[in-house]
Amino acid sequence: MTTDLLTLHVREALSLPPEWHAYAWACLPRPQNGQKDWKATHFQVNGAVAPLITKGKNKGCHNWAKLDKSTLREFVTSIADHERWKSEWEIRTGKCHRCHGTGKTIARVTATEKTYRQCTRCKGTGSPPLTAPHSHAPAPEHSPHNS
Repeated sequence: MTTDLLTLHVREALSLPPEWHAYAWACLPRPQNGQKDWKATHFQVNGAVAPLITKGKNKGCHNWAKLDKSTLREFVTSIADHERWKSEWEIRTGKCHRCHGTGKTIARVTATEKTYRQCTRCKGTGSPPLTAPHSHAPAPEHSPHNS
């Protein structure tokens, strides 16, 4: 199971263990009745440590009914701050934030299968694309204005 980057951001910001997982996400502020020009500015994430279900059709899923209440956390971050965190994550890991370095993103999900396609952001390389060309030109040794 791949952990989403918003969950990783929360774990890092709050020094939470890898067993901590998000179970609810929301965009803030919430739209008011019939509001058409609504725009989110923040993310809210709620999560905790919960055991995995070991039997039946939900095997491997978190059993949120048995979560550890001492690990319940709510985290709110601005969308701009999360975008900055994703850029820093790419620098630290060398991985594209959209595909988590796999080179693939989900194209379609049905009841029985997931289909993947090449990540359009990194063109399937798994590495973050260069956002700006780097200039390696040497600095001028002498400026005509300093003569």
